[in-house]
Amino acid sequence: MKNNVRGSIIILEALAIIIISALILRIKANKDVVPPVISFPEGVVSYTQGDDQEVLFSGVTAVDDRDGDVTDSVIISSITVTEGAEAIAVYYAKDTSNNVAMAVRSVRFTPNDAAGISGIPVNTEPADIEVMPEKEAPDQSLTAIPDDSASQASAADTGNENSADGDSADGSSDSAISAEDVTDSPADASDTESAETQEIQPESADSVLASYESLDPDSFTGEDMERIGAALRSETEAARDSLPEGSPTIGLMVHAIYQDIGSRLNPLDLISSIDDAEDSIEYIFGQIHVEGNAGFTTDHPGKYVFRYYVIDSDGNMSNVARLYILVR
Repeated sequence: MKNNVRGSIIILEALAIIIISALILRIKANKDVVPPVISFPEGVVSYTQGDDQEVLFSGVTAVDDRDGDVTDSVIISSITVTEGAEAIAVYYAKDTSNNVAMAVRSVRFTPNDAAGISGIPVNTEPADIEVMPEKEAPDQSLTAIPDDSASQASAADTGNENSADGDSADGSSDSAISAEDVTDSPADASDTESAETQEIQPESADSVLASYESLDPDSFTGEDMERIGAALRSETEAARDSLPEGSPTIGLMVHAIYQDIGSRLNPLDLISSIDDAEDSIEYIFGQIHVEGNAGFTTDHPGKYVFRYYVIDSDGNMSNVARLYILVR
């Protein structure tokens, strides 16, 4: 009798486990994990800072595979000024399951310092913030050899005169050879090449940042930001090129930006590219790490360096991309 009861209990427990497992699988199968899709109309939209934001939403739609049209959920988180009259607008949309979609759009942007954009922070910076300033050509006057053709001719004439008087012309001949040797000196050519090589060596990003540690934020110039941005961009490109095959990569729109006191900044809005050989963009976007932003504030002037990187599902780490932020 006891054995029959015990057997019945075991069977009931097994059935309960099967039923619960089936319910869990069904719940997981029905769980909505797909974000909506944001679509933009063709062409480039023009926007002047301070104008009605409606122009940025015209024709923009968001459609979810379960909820259908969720265009009403579309918002613009930021507009980031890049180069010239261009800017990047970052849009977000979500469905009823709180799956969030992000999309970026190029905007023809006209700044207006007298107007503000309510609810949309604008990261302003020099138009050529990431353009390396042209270096002056090396001064060749220090290594140039003066033209001794006239003096050599004079020496030759003197030698001829001495020959006519019965004296040897060996002295003038030796003089000509000496001048020729100086002109074609391999050592001088090597020194010139070495100087030119040193001239074009890129600056270390760490050394560039160190040179500005003691500089007051209000003292920075556009050239200073150009130098910092160029050094960090070169660092990012070199790190990306040296990654093992199959590693994820990450890139930034800019590497040095100004932020006005009291403005807002979402660090993820400055990512220009993120890619992995196997993982989807939805997955890899959730694996972004941003370091250095724990104490970031725009309440007062300051200098900050953010480090961006991503780790894929196989544990591979991307290159590190650094962003320099100057609040003033």
